[in-house]
Amino acid sequence: VVLVLAAYNGGRGNVQEWVSDKNLTGGNSTIDQIPFPETRNFVRKVLLYHRIYSHLYGREAQSASLSVRLHGKDMPADFSDNRA
Repeated sequence: VVLVLAAYNGGRGNVQEWVSDKNLTGGNSTIDQIPFPETRNFVRKVLLYHRIYSHLYGREAQSASLSVRLHGKDMPADFSDNRA
């Protein structure tokens, strides 16, 4: 999903080049490896909003398959901050 979103925003050719140069490894850590800041932020936002809407509309099972790293931190599946 990360590579598809990156290709949509940053261009398919650029993503193919990043993958072939082994600058992108795939998976969720790939977000931090995207060289274009605009594309990196776009991917983070789309995945974040997907999780938010899935949570709001009761589709947590779907959103659980997407792990989002925002500002270097994993987003919890239930959006709680786990503070007492």
